[in-house]
Amino acid sequence: MSQMLEEDFTEEGGELNLQHDELQEHNNNDTIIKQLSPSSEYIDLNTSTLKPLHRYLLIGFVTFLVLIFFGSLMGVIIKNRKKLRQSGLTFPQPTYTPSDDKLHFLVIGDFGRENDAQRKVANSMGEYCKENDGCDFVVGVGDNIYQSGVESIYDEQFKTKFEDIYNHKALEDLDFYMILGNHDYRNDVKAQILYTQLSKRWKMLDFFYEINKKSRLGGFDLNLLFTDTNPFHFLFFLDPLTNKTVINEQAKRIPEQMEWLKSKLRKPKGDDQWTIVAGHSPVYSASQHYDSQPLIQNFEPLFREYRVPLYLCGHDHQLGWMANREIINSREQTQYIISGAAGGSIYRTIKYNPNLFNYYVGEGGFYSVEVQHDFIFVIALNENGEEIYKFRIDKQ
Repeated sequence: MSQMLEEDFTEEGGELNLQHDELQEHNNNDTIIKQLSPSSEYIDLNTSTLKPLHRYLLIGFVTFLVLIFFGSLMGVIIKNRKKLRQSGLTFPQPTYTPSDDKLHFLVIGDFGRENDAQRKVANSMGEYCKENDGCDFVVGVGDNIYQSGVESIYDEQFKTKFEDIYNHKALEDLDFYMILGNHDYRNDVKAQILYTQLSKRWKMLDFFYEINKKSRLGGFDLNLLFTDTNPFHFLFFLDPLTNKTVINEQAKRIPEQMEWLKSKLRKPKGDDQWTIVAGHSPVYSASQHYDSQPLIQNFEPLFREYRVPLYLCGHDHQLGWMANREIINSREQTQYIISGAAGGSIYRTIKYNPNLFNYYVGEGGFYSVEVQHDFIFVIALNENGEEIYKFRIDKQ
């Protein structure tokens, strides 16, 4: 490139080169050959060397513009960062009341990488459960095996990217309730469902399914609805590695899945029952994937109608907390947590989204969710198991 620039300069700036040569020659003789224009040049009295004044003026002007630009940019960033963290639903110190009658679970997503970040998060999960009165189960919100799922039910990756990773003593007896992510829709998709028959901990009962849990002392029930969001997204069909047979099959089941979801949410709920929904893709996103219009159109109306308090998801490789600000503090509002950093937080860029309440883009992390009779307490934790932010959802 330097050669090209030099050639261009010689052709277009030959006259300038000539002037420079003349000046250099006469400078060597300590003489000045040009009449100086006060508006364009001056004499440096210290060196008696000619310097173009307009060059310095231009540099100063450009520097001024750059400073204004970056000053304005920092103002926007600071303003937006404040917006990202302000909310009528954020609590600097949300009230937490301990109870023996609870259900405590962790949420992880986008994790099956067999890398240091996944191992570090897995160990922190175990330590967190050990130090916080134990955990009852784990929810995995998809992209369980990178990069392309598994080839069979006997694929070695089940061992190297799951069984051998989550081997902390506090995790070894926990059920991991799993759903499919877009990376899991490659190769043998159904093998991840069938692996449930071989594993003591891996639980994926179908493409979409329900789990019912009773609290430790039996004071309330928790219904967990695991959905398959992959067939809702057109871009997943364009992925050349996606198993087209399976995703087309599941696309045809979208009406069935929606009717199933509606029927589960429609069931009468008393004061002693909670319902939480999980899926791989976010409804709202502050990452490169943007908001999901198919889920906004299909899921959110049901969430609002049936007052779903919490939706768990991944896909964005970060920890994010979202909610629809148009219905802030409404009984219809659902909180959305994005837990896509259990294999490392790869997406470092946060796009401003008015529905974003808080986020984390460190080296990795996970969520703790504790359900009690009267509230749900959510904590975002980094790769070291350190608290980042927390919030509380009260029963309406």
